[in-house]
Amino acid sequence: MLPTSRSLPRLLRPAALIAVVLALFLQGSASAATLNVAVSNNFFFPQSAKIRPGDTIHWVWNGDNHSSTSRGSMPIRWDSAIHNSGFTYDKLFKYAGTFSYFCTVHTPSMVGTVGVQPRATPTSGSVGTQFTITFASTSITGTNFQAVIQYKVPGGTTFAPYTTATTGTSVAFDSTGQPTGDYVFQVQLKNTSTGKVSLFSPSRKITVTA
Repeated sequence: MLPTSRSLPRLLRPAALIAVVLALFLQGSASAATLNVAVSNNFFFPQSAKIRPGDTIHWVWNGDNHSSTSRGSMPIRWDSAIHNSGFTYDKLFKYAGTFSYFCTVHTPSMVGTVGVQPRATPTSGSVGTQFTITFASTSITGTNFQAVIQYKVPGGTTFAPYTTATTGTSVAFDSTGQPTGDYVFQVQLKNTSTGKVSLFSPSRKITVTA
């Protein structure tokens, strides 16, 4: 029996739901990126990788007898173990900060960093604009992590404390009554259970206009 016009909406509901879920999945996938880092003979390339929260580093071995291993001082840990050409290793970085790593065979000469830069929305707006500085792709609520956020005001030469976030994925910056110009934010990740901290992230600039 062919479906009647009255039964069609009911039949379309599952398909519509699947379409919505698929669209959300694709939207989430589009917002994340993967950066390739070559593991070559005695060096990583790029040596200083730069990504954003939720992105992945994809290490590709072009040489033999190397590892990608986080420094023991870092608040997050990873270790690919030692492998040869053709091996690959992925690491998802959820939180802003700069994370140093090395090859266990060729330290101290074979070292690298992953700089996870916070996002800013919007990047520019007039006085009164509410800006959002996103330091994580997933909430730090209930974790052992804190995001230590610093900022530099227009004309400033040094960073000053802005706030320490212990929940959520972002903090707000209210530009109401603030001077116009460029504000620069950077983030350090702290593991409160170990006391270990990352280096500060690559900075993120927002501009307040008149």
